Amino acid sequence: MFADAQALFSSGDTAKAAARYEEAAHLRPDSALVHRELGKCYSRLGQRARSQQEYRRYLELAPDATDAAFYRSILT
Repeated sequence: MFADAQALFSSGDTAKAAARYEEAAHLRPDSALVHRELGKCYSRLGQRARSQQEYRRYLELAPDATDAAFYRSILT
């Protein structure tokens, strides 16, 4: 499911990718990576509030991620 979502996102089908990532998030709610990728989808879809919500969840789950500073900067 995650791989399908990645492929959809890479091909430009962001809405379908978001739907797949949502499915993945239901199966793996504590997956930081899923929430980060959902944030990217919602950002690309112009859904800023949802994007920020997903980035916050990503940072809660992976506060020491190598890209954490980047996502914190998006939220400020």
